[in-house]
Amino acid sequence: MSLVFASIVPHPPLLIPNIGKDEIKKVKKTQRAMEKLEEDLYIAKPDVILIISPHASLFSDAFTINAHINFVSDFEQFGDFATKVNWQGAEQVA
Repeated sequence: MSLVFASIVPHPPLLIPNIGKDEIKKVKKTQRAMEKLEEDLYIAKPDVILIISPHASLFSDAFTINAHINFVSDFEQFGDFATKVNWQGAEQVA
């Protein structure tokens, strides 16, 4: 398996319509850039997508890996109690 795509992505909560509301226009360029990134990622057709996040458990001397196969995200901490996202993780990465 080889690396076919990489990116670093800002992801302000304002991008989510229930959070950004009228302020979403402030991140319009970021929104367009993420839509282009989505197209580029689709074209790359990766077997596995690895997400490295500063929002996970952090240790000064180690990396952590979340090997679950079912994930759920919500945005309650930003006041959006309606939006929830579910996705499947890879069962095994060779």
